Amino acid sequence: MLTITEYLKEIFEKFEEHCNEGTVSMPELVSLGKVKQNDPHRKSDESSFYSNPTYLQLYLLKYAHEYGFEYLSMYNAFIKDFENKDEISVVSLGCGAMLDYWALAYVLEKKKLSRPVVKYLGIDAIKWNHSLEAEVRDKDKETFKFSQESFEHFFKRPDNEFNTYDVYFFPKSISEFSDEKKKCDEISDMEMLLNQLSETKKDTIYFCITLRKNKIVSNSDIGKVQKIIDKMTENGLRVEEVTCITDTQAAIDQLKENGLRVEHVEPILLGRKRRHKDKYVWETDILEDIGGYPEIPEDDPINGYILDLNTKCKHRSSEKGNPCKGCKYSCYLRKEQRMKKTKYVCDLILKFKRERG
Repeated sequence: MLTITEYLKEIFEKFEEHCNEGTVSMPELVSLGKVKQNDPHRKSDESSFYSNPTYLQLYLLKYAHEYGFEYLSMYNAFIKDFENKDEISVVSLGCGAMLDYWALAYVLEKKKLSRPVVKYLGIDAIKWNHSLEAEVRDKDKETFKFSQESFEHFFKRPDNEFNTYDVYFFPKSISEFSDEKKKCDEISDMEMLLNQLSETKKDTIYFCITLRKNKIVSNSDIGKVQKIIDKMTENGLRVEEVTCITDTQAAIDQLKENGLRVEHVEPILLGRKRRHKDKYVWETDILEDIGGYPEIPEDDPINGYILDLNTKCKHRSSEKGNPCKGCKYSCYLRKEQRMKKTKYVCDLILKFKRERG
């Protein structure tokens, strides 16, 4: 199985090649304003910022290490429930590069759980370059599918089989389910999702939901999680377990303070290790049973390359030591860096069981 380090090395080689050609317009590449145009549920034939191969490489170099760690941690928390089952079925909403499939397959391999086949459906409006679809295990190839379409189009298809999965994975995508109706005679993306969930056929299901978090967790995301809980409860499934992977107990307390109505949240707190001044990297003890997870060393060449992106831009000044002098763009290239802090992580695992009697 490809390691995260090997995966990032392959991407970095391509990214470095593009930048060294001297043809990359860095302000256009990293403009935060353009990222907002990139809703994953937009129509598949519409342009997307993730369609820009160089931007996509930069995005993965900055975030894939962190996301891989989060997704491994989430599956690690409940994979024991499937060790004696023939299959674990997952639908990933906004699958992107399919890091969530990679994380599941990696956990199964490291824990030597050879029995379950992974039935996987990834949905995304964009077909990502550097997709981990190429790393699908031989035993999963017949049950692995990718569907390039918007959420809206997927939910309107009568043959989508959305109600047949064990795990509903939202990899950084719960915020993309809008509560707004596109037209007066249509329902919102969130309503479509909830209506589909109300038809689930499984007696036990899991939700893996990554929430937006800077200093605090997004209240909008918390509200959407509660709507999912309410819909499941309405249809005879009770919350059996809620687990939160984050950096502090305060982040978990905030979930309840801002609308998450559950009796108990089991914490998995990510530690952090001081390495140099105020720099922090992942503390990976929670993954010791799969051999750990590689940390990003301070001298990793990818770190330095991203920090010095402004020296690679085709708009750079010829003045030594001041490559942004006189530039008309405000792209903050000097602030570009990789994600290494646990304070941005807040992931929820919800386990539901159908009530009988």
